Amino acid sequence: MKLYYFPGACSLADHIVLQWTGIAHEALRMSRESIKSDEYLAMNPNGNVPLLAHDDFMLTENAAILGYIAEQRPAVALLGEGSAPR
Repeated sequence: MKLYYFPGACSLADHIVLQWTGIAHEALRMSRESIKSDEYLAMNPNGNVPLLAHDDFMLTENAAILGYIAEQRPAVALLGEGSAPR
């Protein structure tokens, strides 16, 4: 799993939750220039952060990424009480 982030952006929340849940990931620091590169725009045509890449699956919205991370670790109950499988 790779998290593309930019210092001071909302991607900080994603990074914190990935660390907190212990999910193995690589954090890739981006710059204003690198998020406009052809390579990055091929993955994320919006040219912004965050971007979470998990194999061939990509998410680009902070709320969606946080929900996805929560689903990967249901025992942590990030979605609230009762979010873990029964």
